[in-house]
Amino acid sequence: MEHFGDSHATSDRPNQPELQRASIWARAFAFWIDIAILGAIAALATFVLLLLSGSEMRILIHTITLVLVPLGLLKDMIKGQSPGKFILGIAVRDQENPSQIPSAKALFLRNLSLPIWPIDALVLLFTKKRIGDKFAGTNVYRLSPKPKLVIRLAALLAIPILIALAIQIGVGPRTPISADEFTFRMKEVGFFAVDVTDQFPPEYQMETVREVRTTHFVIQFIALSTEAQARGTYQTNRNMLERESRGAWSSHSEISLSNFSRFAITFDGIYTVISRIEDTFVFAQTSSANRAELDDLLRILGY
Repeated sequence: MEHFGDSHATSDRPNQPELQRASIWARAFAFWIDIAILGAIAALATFVLLLLSGSEMRILIHTITLVLVPLGLLKDMIKGQSPGKFILGIAVRDQENPSQIPSAKALFLRNLSLPIWPIDALVLLFTKKRIGDKFAGTNVYRLSPKPKLVIRLAALLAIPILIALAIQIGVGPRTPISADEFTFRMKEVGFFAVDVTDQFPPEYQMETVREVRTTHFVIQFIALSTEAQARGTYQTNRNMLERESRGAWSSHSEISLSNFSRFAITFDGIYTVISRIEDTFVFAQTSSANRAELDDLLRILGY
């Protein structure tokens, strides 16, 4: 005689360990690991974008739209885990069936609440569930078994190493150009460079000064005797520009790398850039309305 009771129906199912919800502390720690990673990536992106754009607002918008938003929304797409969750041994799972990894749509939806994370954190603290989890029908659970501790520790240690390597590759040393290269590159875009070295006193120790001057802007390329002199020229001009901008509305940006420094400032309707690579120095100035054109020329020069 056959039996069709529930005990017979469940007896052939493999025993699956019941997953426990992750603690708030584990989730918070995983969240801040993810934030640290996103922040480091955003800093790298800002460095790169600063080299490509002279506008601080454009840099901010690009960093948010091209880096932080996509990475934040997609951070749990690999098996319901972000880097922080992997390191902590926790993962996003379906609320009704904790053994099931949620769909990509659900994982995307749960992260739509990240822009209001302070409110999300309070909701999690009092209800044990994020706003995003309520929308997506998900929650965060402790994995059983967790990935091996040595693997998770290796991932934790690898993150800063990989970020440091990415920064080194993305914004490594830059190559200076010669005065003749400056003249040639300016000629290619329709501008004529003049040698104005004799206009500067010998004590300035400037080996060569080439200048492009139009009704809209001026660019001076200066080759100095040593890198130390170029550093001093850069710092002197930077300090002078900061003093002149005091008391006026101004915006500025600065990059300082191993052999490259660049300072850009806008005040009183004037946009000024000073840039140094090794023993060469560039001074460029235009009206704030023409800054995009000037930045394009400086990108051609590599400064």
